[in-house]
Amino acid sequence: MISKQLLTVLFDKSSIRLFVGFGLIILLMLLLLLHISNKMEIAHEQLRTVVHNHLSKTVLVAQMQSSARDRRLSLQEMLLQDDPLEREETWERFIGSADSFMQALEELEKLPFTSAERLLLEEQREFTRDSSPILNQVLELARNEELEKARELFLYSAIPLQKGAFLAFHKMEQLQKQSADMLIKHAHNSYEQTRATLWVLGFTAVILSVLIATYVVQRTVRMTKALNHAKAVAESSNEAKSRFIANMSHELRTPLNAILGYSDMLLETTEDIDDADLRDEIDMDLKHINAAGNRLLVLVSDVLDLSRLEAGNMDLNFSEFNIKKLCIHAQQRFLSQAEKNHNHLYFDCVEPLAPVYADEAKVQQILINLVSNATKFTHNGSINLYLRSDADVLLLTVQDTGIGITTEQQNKIFEAFSQVDLSSTRRYEGSGLGLAISQRFAKMMGGDISLSSQENQGATFTFTLPQAAQQENRKKQQVHEEEQGNEF
Repeated sequence: MISKQLLTVLFDKSSIRLFVGFGLIILLMLLLLLHISNKMEIAHEQLRTVVHNHLSKTVLVAQMQSSARDRRLSLQEMLLQDDPLEREETWERFIGSADSFMQALEELEKLPFTSAERLLLEEQREFTRDSSPILNQVLELARNEELEKARELFLYSAIPLQKGAFLAFHKMEQLQKQSADMLIKHAHNSYEQTRATLWVLGFTAVILSVLIATYVVQRTVRMTKALNHAKAVAESSNEAKSRFIANMSHELRTPLNAILGYSDMLLETTEDIDDADLRDEIDMDLKHINAAGNRLLVLVSDVLDLSRLEAGNMDLNFSEFNIKKLCIHAQQRFLSQAEKNHNHLYFDCVEPLAPVYADEAKVQQILINLVSNATKFTHNGSINLYLRSDADVLLLTVQDTGIGITTEQQNKIFEAFSQVDLSSTRRYEGSGLGLAISQRFAKMMGGDISLSSQENQGATFTFTLPQAAQQENRKKQQVHEEEQGNEF
């Protein structure tokens, strides 16, 4: 019932559809982010290329402008020099500046241009073509010592062409500036678009997060209500079960005690029967009735104890007692059963014994369960009961040479209704509650029960109760007695 309610809350159709919708929205957002990322990467690459080309153009135009200025100055200086050797040196500088100019022009032509830049570059080429013959003629006149003609040609023909070239350079610089401004504007627009897109995505993510959080909270509330309801139903069922088991145990114990009492009385009266065969037959039947009744009474008591343990209604009554007497009583109680299975039952006690403070009835029940199992699962062997108590811990060990317990079975041996295996339920008596109840009793008193065993090599159960736990039990008992005294 609880599983169906949880599955209904967790995996209903509306929840699945809602999760699928959220998943699709998140997928679309991721795809959009991926698209924006790719777009930004492309824009960045384009911007990097444009910036690189712009810087290259700026450097080359500046180099051409500087070379043209150097060339003009060299030519002007050459026309003013009277020494032929000095004119030769100046002429070499002129040739170097011209080569630098042409090299920069060739590099500039390799770069991509806009239509406006292409027109300016063609204009610059025209000035270069027009001025080159005039400059060469000026050079020839200067080298032939015809300085007056050279100066006149330079002044009235070359300089106007040079001014046109520098004007073209100036226009190209202005165009480069405009291109840079357009580039910055384009980058700014891309940034604003990306920023707006990211704002939209962020706002969508916030809205989606709020929706998801709202749904999760509502779903958690529904699940909590369903779990609380299931818990209440389970607790109600468990309480009803505990009441039923307690009532049934009482109803079963009453006739059982009557049967056991009458069987004991009948056993006492069989001595008056004269017929020996009839007397023995009746004694045997009455003993079978008595043994079966006792086994059924133990089973009813175990079921009642388990029910109380699960419901948390098991009370403990701590006191100081002599545990050695309990061991001797257990040895005497199971001595006949051990002899029936051809076993030797030994008891070894290490003196001196420290006082034991615990629930005497629970310790006795633990001891009886352990010894009973040992005598039941051992044939033609031995059962050893060891007792040791010192300032640190109480150790009560029951060791047998019986059928043993496999490693797999040891993992569940202390679970309720657990048996060694299915065949054991047919060969050996018992309900599988004794060890589970004993383990819980031991833990309630602050102790534990450990197991060491191998298949077909016997088993060793050890009940440990530390002195620190006993001191804690003493404090609990004092508090309990003080609370009872305050109630009165």
